[in-house]
Amino acid sequence: MTQVRNYLVSLASTSASSKAPPANNPLASIKKDIVETVRKVVDVISRYASTSLPQHAKVAVRGFILDLPNRWDIRSSPAASPLLTPTEGLSPVRDENAIRVLTFGQESVDMLQSISTVFSDTVDRAEIWLDRWRTIRDEKDDPDLKLPPIRTLNINSEPNMF
Repeated sequence: MTQVRNYLVSLASTSASSKAPPANNPLASIKKDIVETVRKVVDVISRYASTSLPQHAKVAVRGFILDLPNRWDIRSSPAASPLLTPTEGLSPVRDENAIRVLTFGQESVDMLQSISTVFSDTVDRAEIWLDRWRTIRDEKDDPDLKLPPIRTLNINSEPNMF
């Protein structure tokens, strides 16, 4: 995100007479990095969320992932962002592309924060449930009572999109 912002600042600070694009255009590599990272994260989430989250959390995570393109489209439209209006002296296409990449990056971060919140809430609820269970177990004082073994996840399995 910082690299995209720095790129936008460099575009804005370039003099109006300089029409040539910078020799080192990092926008394409930043865009590629963002897309690859989001794909990897969605792959990991898809692989494990279906086996480790309760149904309502799966639905929420799936909604966050599938809503990303729609939210990005809405936020990157010229009507939604006054930043997408062309700036005098700058290439409107370069300027718009940089802002769209920045918007996509920000929407991706927002999506990941929402998914992280769902996972954190699920873990918190599970810990509360375990604490309650331990309290009940301690009251019964039954030494043979044990939790069932934790099911191991198969890392090499194909992704399961919920």
